[in-house]
Amino acid sequence: MNYDFDVVIVGAGVVGLAIAYEISKREDISVLLVDREASFGMHTSSRNSEVIHAGIYYPLQSAKGAFCLEGRKLLYDFCDAYGVPYQKLGKYIIATNDAEEEKLQTLYSKAKDLGYEEIRWAEKPELEREEPSLRAQRGLFSPETGILDSHAYMTTLLGLAENNGSVFVANTVVDQIDMLTSGFLLRGASGDKDEFEITAAKVINSAGLYAWEVARELYQKAHKTLPKKVLAKGNYFSFSRKSPFKHLIYPVPVDGGLGVHLTLDMMGNARFGPDVEWIDEIDYSFNDERKEQFYQAIKAYYPEIRAEDLQPDYTGIRPKVQPAGTESDFLIDVVVQSEESRAINLFGIESPGLTSSLAIAKYVASLV
Repeated sequence: MNYDFDVVIVGAGVVGLAIAYEISKREDISVLLVDREASFGMHTSSRNSEVIHAGIYYPLQSAKGAFCLEGRKLLYDFCDAYGVPYQKLGKYIIATNDAEEEKLQTLYSKAKDLGYEEIRWAEKPELEREEPSLRAQRGLFSPETGILDSHAYMTTLLGLAENNGSVFVANTVVDQIDMLTSGFLLRGASGDKDEFEITAAKVINSAGLYAWEVARELYQKAHKTLPKKVLAKGNYFSFSRKSPFKHLIYPVPVDGGLGVHLTLDMMGNARFGPDVEWIDEIDYSFNDERKEQFYQAIKAYYPEIRAEDLQPDYTGIRPKVQPAGTESDFLIDVVVQSEESRAINLFGIESPGLTSSLAIAKYVASLV
């Protein structure tokens, strides 16, 4: 059968872009990348901390752990090769009391088991020397943690994919995927709601927050059950003064996230967040009522913080696949239509999705 495209990728976030880049290296495959927004990376990919994670936090044998560890190495190499701005600042994960120190020990053991050998203990004299404004009794230091210009990274991925022949179309919503005798028929609307139909041998659903909506009808027809969707909104506050820190500062993790941590942007400006606010629908409104919780959480490790130092900045939403009683993990699920046709669905691609993007792309490309 002749298809309009060999591969259609739905969703041009950082992972969708990385997949387009990876697949487009193969000269025998035509690739179409579509996104519902006016440009690429408008949701989770541009509403995060822009941190290159080392791969410390994730459960053993988890997709997050494996993809993050591999992806971090690939990402640094990619940034070096293509001139994407980044800084390998390092991160202190700190304990302010004995109970938190016990959690650090667990985190240290997990990191070693995952294969992250570079992590080491940081005792109080080091913390006082390196970060005089920090209040902590002990910490872990992650030298491979960094930050990058995520927009420059996504722009580079798209440019490389297009140079390899991929086609990117914005303002395009895919709202139905039908299975043909072989391959798939995608229906939706583009631009000023002009309806379209496109055929493809393979479909990659990398729609992030909307991945469930894209897959719903396909899963019904394939008699498969969609995974549970959980949304966690995070608020970010900017720091109105010059940053007193030169490294990233993280408390011990909390349920659903990594705690109210301090990160730096490429200009050295500090911001705090995200927190975890469970929501039912996509809603980017800022919750200024969270300020007092931020202030108290930050004060535990930065006593000099003032409430007026915290200014509302932005929010992000993390899509999670979270069956009851388990930690959220990446889920890559395949609907096989025929020997040559399959739909690859990516659910719950949240942090460390940015760091993991190239590793995820390599894996998905191997399924194509």
